[in-house]
Amino acid sequence: TLVFRSSTGDWGSWVDALENIGPGFGKPHNENFKDMQVFDDHLCGGTWNEIDGAEVWCTSDGKNWLQKNISGFGEANNAIIWSGHIFDNQLYFGVQNFGKTEGQGHGRLYRTKSLEGDPTWEEVFRTEPGIPWGNILGDINGQLYISVPTKEGLLVFRSSSGDPGNWEIANFPGFDHNPENNAVLADGAAFYNENLYLG
Repeated sequence: TLVFRSSTGDWGSWVDALENIGPGFGKPHNENFKDMQVFDDHLCGGTWNEIDGAEVWCTSDGKNWLQKNISGFGEANNAIIWSGHIFDNQLYFGVQNFGKTEGQGHGRLYRTKSLEGDPTWEEVFRTEPGIPWGNILGDINGQLYISVPTKEGLLVFRSSSGDPGNWEIANFPGFDHNPENNAVLADGAAFYNENLYLG
C-alpha cells in the first residue's frame, strides 16, 4: 500500500506519506489501507495482510508511523480490516477472519479506548462461522450500527455501548425478507439530515 498527502490538493503538492518507513509500512504484504480515522490526535487506518494478519498503523505527525496492534490482533487469520469508526470515545475496526478451514471465516469487531503505548484491543462482536465479515455503518441516536451478510439477507445490528453481548438486530433480514439484499459495503453508509442511509 502507498499513502500520499497534500496540504492544498494542488498539482505537484502530493508527497509520499510513507517515505520514512517505506511502502506497506515497511511490509510488502500490507496490500491496502482502509477507512482511516482520526482518534487520540492520531490518523489511523487498517491494512489487508494475508501473511501476518491485519495491522493498525497510526501517525501523530503525518510522517512517522507506528503499528498500534499485534498483527492480526494476535491471530493471523484476522487478515483484512474493512471498516473503522469512532463511537463513545473509542476506536473500532471491523475485521475479516478467514477461518482455519474453507467456509468457516467470520467477521469480528475490535475496539480500543486509547492509543497510548501498546493499546489493548477488545473483541466486542463476532459473526457466525461462514459469515466472513461485517461492516461498521456509523452511529445515530446513541447507537452504533454494523451490517452482517447472511443467506437470508443482510442483518443490521446495533448497540448503545458496543459491549460484548449488548447487540440487537435492528431490521428484518434483507430489510424486506429479500435475500438478494445481502450486504452493505464499508463505504455504503452515511449520516445525513438526521437519518442513517445504507446502500
